Amino acid sequence: MQSGYAYRILSNNAIRIVRTMDARKYWADYVDSKGGPTKVAEALSIPFQTIAAVCNGTRGIGRNLASRIAAADPSLDKRVLVWVRAIDKAA
Repeated sequence: MQSGYAYRILSNNAIRIVRTMDARKYWADYVDSKGGPTKVAEALSIPFQTIAAVCNGTRGIGRNLASRIAAADPSLDKRVLVWVRAIDKAA
């Protein structure tokens, strides 16, 4: 199976191929669809610095921030957002 795809076996034993997405891609796609970090910060009423730090990988999204984001935009799933982690930078 190609990378980025997985399969699920349904109750009737049929196989469904689904596209997988990591949490950071989920977040990046959302930010892109809304017009960038500035517009997301305004729409979610969260400081731009916080949104920018998540976008550039220096900060992840914890439970509290995920709850605030999901409350501001119900189209986002906080169960996925909590998996957005900071990117480890090699020293």
